[in-house]
Amino acid sequence: MLKDQNLSALRYGDVIISIIELTSVQIIGLLPSMPVKPISLTRPTSPTGKLIYGYNPSTNTYQIWNSLEKCTEALTGNRFVNKATVNMRIDKGILFYGYFLQTKPFTK
Repeated sequence: MLKDQNLSALRYGDVIISIIELTSVQIIGLLPSMPVKPISLTRPTSPTGKLIYGYNPSTNTYQIWNSLEKCTEALTGNRFVNKATVNMRIDKGILFYGYFLQTKPFTK
């Protein structure tokens, strides 16, 4: 945007971006006419994604995944594992690829 519109500086949220070095006096002088680039808001995550907490008893390590797909992909290498099988193991507390999985944090 700076190069396309031949601008010396612009505001992006609480930050001033410039491709040339500006002194504080120059910035104060430019501030009233300085264009503001709208902040890109991140899209909210899918409400279907739920955190999956894992505990590996052999290594005594805890892991958190942002979704069931990311969990199964990390453990099996395939994100398209049968979700019913994984959910059954979560419900019954059965090991899945060396991890106990649940949807609530473990109490250590």
